[in-house]
Amino acid sequence: MRVFRQQRGRSPAVTPSVTKATSVRLLLAQRLAHELSKNPRVLAVIAMGSVALNRCSRDSDLDLAVITRDLGERCRIETRLVRKIAVDYAWLPRQAAVAIAKGGRRDAQGLRDASRLGLGLPLYDPNELAPTLRRHAVSLLPDRGLIVKTLESVSLTLARLARRADLEPARQWDLLRSIYDSLAFVTLQLHPIRYHKPKWVVTDLRNTGHPELMGDLLDVYFARMNSESRARRAVRLGRVFLDALSGALNLPGYQKILDLGFTRQYAEFSYVCRALADADSLLVDGLYREAQYTAKFAIRMGVSLSRALAPTAPCTEPLPLLAEAGIPELAKTYRTVFSISSALPPPDKTLFQRCQDHARSCSTRSAEIYHVTQGGRGARRAGPAGRTEKA
Repeated sequence: MRVFRQQRGRSPAVTPSVTKATSVRLLLAQRLAHELSKNPRVLAVIAMGSVALNRCSRDSDLDLAVITRDLGERCRIETRLVRKIAVDYAWLPRQAAVAIAKGGRRDAQGLRDASRLGLGLPLYDPNELAPTLRRHAVSLLPDRGLIVKTLESVSLTLARLARRADLEPARQWDLLRSIYDSLAFVTLQLHPIRYHKPKWVVTDLRNTGHPELMGDLLDVYFARMNSESRARRAVRLGRVFLDALSGALNLPGYQKILDLGFTRQYAEFSYVCRALADADSLLVDGLYREAQYTAKFAIRMGVSLSRALAPTAPCTEPLPLLAEAGIPELAKTYRTVFSISSALPPPDKTLFQRCQDHARSCSTRSAEIYHVTQGGRGARRAGPAGRTEKA
């Protein structure tokens, strides 16, 4: 859903549906774009990320792409603090900007970069470069091998659940969470908006026309209830889990990692900690379902890092893996987060059936998008609204 309207020769206007946090950053972005427009080397200024999609929280950064003439300019990122808001300037020569939008890389990161730039909000664009970038970005397809592999994994896990009706309920729920995580990933990757961050999954599924998948994802994460106390509890337990994990892995603690910012030395743990911090931000903004989901997703990502404590463990499911890791506090916290006890019922059969329906829908959608015409002219590409267009 677009919440800004762009008029030729004018800055984008804010509609009443724009959140306060977005409005503050948009007004700042307009002022900065006006200043940048005085530089003769600047061709366009585009707001990216949460500002462009109206999903800013009170601690969101402001990301600006500053596209310049190809006069020996090198790609670089500068960060400045303006009015207590961190502003990231991505300086891009025109040629580099077009290459990003065209998707030189078809992995998840490459698609995210193309989406952020192509679906960004033009603040200054006298040469109408933004429509070209958008056209390139929305026509991209993710790597077919990754999508096929993910859907094959979903099918195998569904078959395993069908065969193992005697599996303890907690493990059935965990397998369903893995399936729904994969289905959410594929669904968003096949849409021009792409999969970006855990904190945006729930909102993006709703805004791309998949409310049923969004609702079922919240159900399997026990996050359907819009409860502040439940969200606060999930975030608190997430921090307990990550602090215990950092101690077991001899890593800096949660807060220390956030203070350090992104570092390659702790890249994976940094991503997990950042996801939990995003959950805390969602909690502050009153988005309690999203906060619960994001905090619990961060914990599940943390579980995958515990494999370093049990590299020979035969199973990748959370409960068996945590048992092999031999850190009781991790297993105890995980059980508390997901309300695992002897009284936990198994997933409802209708939820399992809907999961199968979602999987079939994803497979059908993928097959349509990657369909090769009989004339051999190539695959079909995803259009702006998820429609298919000939390449």
